[in-house]
Amino acid sequence: MNDENTLNHSIVIHEKDLLPDDIQTAAMSPAHDAPATKALNAHATSMLPPPTDLPGTRRLEAPPDDAQKLPARIQFHVRETGALLETSARAPLTIGRRNTTMPVDIDLTEFNAIEMGISRNHVRIQPAGNMLMAVDLNSINGTTLNGVAMKANRAYELRDGDILKTGRLHLRVYFIYGK
Repeated sequence: MNDENTLNHSIVIHEKDLLPDDIQTAAMSPAHDAPATKALNAHATSMLPPPTDLPGTRRLEAPPDDAQKLPARIQFHVRETGALLETSARAPLTIGRRNTTMPVDIDLTEFNAIEMGISRNHVRIQPAGNMLMAVDLNSINGTTLNGVAMKANRAYELRDGDILKTGRLHLRVYFIYGK
């Protein structure tokens, strides 16, 4: 279990295990590779219970380390309601609220999007080689990735198990491999 890639693909953090945003202090690089982030991830992982699946999720094993590939689908677990949203991970997608001028792929309107501070075009998820990247689209209330504020229009690597906070709505990200 010392292999960092193995840890990143098998972690499930439960809501009760999360630290409040104001006491998470690690700095994050755009590609999750800052030493402080690795140390925080290793420390947080050591405190977690054994990985389990959330009800209704379809967790599948990650690809072997030597064959890392883009997931076929991506699933978002809305922490506040328990809802699951799923779509293809092979094309760019926009997360936000209903918008007449530019439609969004993941519409969070039904989750009280306005009250939760979600912009019409809040965050984009896009493939880049073998990775998925998250980009805050200069949203009014910002986006955090694992409790760390994302800078607008800057790409950050998105990993299986990450938590995107759009405004005040938390989305746990799950990668689904296969067809």
